[in-house]
Amino acid sequence: MRLTLAILAFALSIGSAISATSAHAETWRIDTERTKISTSVEYLGRAKVDVRFPRFNAALRFDPQNLDATRAELAIATGAVQTSVPVATPLVRSADFLDTSRHPEMRFRLTRLVKTSPSTADISGNITMLGVTRPVKLKADVTAYGPSASNPDVTEAAFRLTGRIDRRDFGNNTGFPQVAAELPLDIRLVMTTKP
Repeated sequence: MRLTLAILAFALSIGSAISATSAHAETWRIDTERTKISTSVEYLGRAKVDVRFPRFNAALRFDPQNLDATRAELAIATGAVQTSVPVATPLVRSADFLDTSRHPEMRFRLTRLVKTSPSTADISGNITMLGVTRPVKLKADVTAYGPSASNPDVTEAAFRLTGRIDRRDFGNNTGFPQVAAELPLDIRLVMTTKP
């Protein structure tokens, strides 16, 4: 039961805290130090710039008896974005790409979660970026689950969510084709139960 709960909760729980209700309700919190939200941008078909989003939060509604009612919203602060090439960070924040002054947040809203195995799920939702909302599909994998090494009374769960979006779908084609339009999404989520 706890593994099923964790599999269902991981896609819904990027933020500061999670409450999941079941016969025995458990409260989860996000380990913000170990959770990572990122993408990479190809330039000229070979160089890659890693892009990280260190500030985020979310809201969750989860009913393990009614998966169709599962809902979550994720908000990512675009102005906090960092890149692996420091001179590229202001460019990514600029009106040419994320336009962070006019669009300070990107949002994800979960619309459907389908368990595909004991350790995988398909996630459907909508992403809003640059004021445009488009559907997205993500794959989710459980990468770790069990007692914390530092406190056996705490359960840790780690997940990887992956997918792709095309920035042109959101009205951005700056630098294309030299700067790739398709962006891989990579979310490494770590969450723990409170002792």
